[in-house]
Amino acid sequence: MITNPFNSETFQEKMKPLTSMAYRSLEYENVESSIVKVCAEMSDKLGSATYESICSDKDPSTVKAEALDYLQRAILHFTIYHHIIYLIANVSNDGVTVTKSDDKTTIYKYQQDQLEEQLVADAWFWLNRLIMYLNDHLKDFPEWASSTEHTQLSDLPVKVSDFERIVGVSDPTFLLYAGWIVREVHRECILSCQAADASLSEVQKQALCYDVMARACRRLAFHALPAPIRVDINNEMGKNHAAQADTTVREKVAEIFAVKAKAYWESAEAEIAKTAEGETAVYGQARRLSENDKFAV
Repeated sequence: MITNPFNSETFQEKMKPLTSMAYRSLEYENVESSIVKVCAEMSDKLGSATYESICSDKDPSTVKAEALDYLQRAILHFTIYHHIIYLIANVSNDGVTVTKSDDKTTIYKYQQDQLEEQLVADAWFWLNRLIMYLNDHLKDFPEWASSTEHTQLSDLPVKVSDFERIVGVSDPTFLLYAGWIVREVHRECILSCQAADASLSEVQKQALCYDVMARACRRLAFHALPAPIRVDINNEMGKNHAAQADTTVREKVAEIFAVKAKAYWESAEAEIAKTAEGETAVYGQARRLSENDKFAV
């Protein structure tokens, strides 16, 4: 059973300062299903041992208390994002209705879009802080230091700094969600044509980062996408294309990154071909012998 860092008795008291936009009247039982779902996702991404270690420490004087605070903030923002449609709709025996009264009305679509984007952005902010905090306190979190999740992040052929420099993504959270895509692109497009221990050139890193962004746009859930992709998708949805399927909009945004990736891959191939040509020894043509040569038989 996955540990839940919240409970019904203290939820409203703890939740309010961590998510200031939510009313104290928001009851634990009303969002419990999404909290448990997000807890399961965080356990998968951080590793169950790391997640359980953070949640099990309740002493505010320890180093782990700060990690728990970051984790709780990330969980709450993701929870409200996932649960927002259920908070808008009222499901009962009479059917599905929405709240409308003299002083309350249903949120407008553009306001809901802005709220959802901000909730995801805030969740990423706190999850970023948590990952960086774990990396800075490896001695205090041996479960993280020895985890498969941490090892896989550390062994990626490109780092967060590369994504920040090339595509403007500075979130370690992105690699937590898209690390498998990074490894896929590296395996298919780089290891297929050069040795595993060969260092990547700058143009290869550029191609890899843009390719990862294109594939992530097509494959990852919206809340697992970095801000540049989320913003592009929202902008496309706002250009009188609201009726278009999400997959259509995603494909349009993905193609922007894919085109740049293709150009960089072509440059990388040309770079490799030029290097290989320079390393190949060039020999002059052998002199032909004739019957006039005195050593000819």
